[in-house]
Amino acid sequence: MSSGVNGYHCGTCRKITMTYHVDEGVTPFYLRCRATEGCTGDAMSMMYPEGPIPDEFAALPRWEWYIPDAEEMKGMSDAWREHVARGGLALRGPNGEK
Repeated sequence: MSSGVNGYHCGTCRKITMTYHVDEGVTPFYLRCRATEGCTGDAMSMMYPEGPIPDEFAALPRWEWYIPDAEEMKGMSDAWREHVARGGLALRGPNGEK
């Protein structure tokens, strides 16, 4: 996978959440699963593997890492606001979901 493209593998449902950088910044190692609706598992970073994105991963819904604006920051949890304040990025889904 190319730089700025990462997958998060869920240990519960065994599915992948694909993420893409829109902006430069830091992303977490663990993420709440977003690959399967209703899954409560934690997904672990695949550590930005090198090489082309496999077709089956490229076809998955696209989640984007970005720098949120001040208004979006107001609606974030304390943990996410701290993450962003330290150079971290926020995550949005294919339909704008967080």
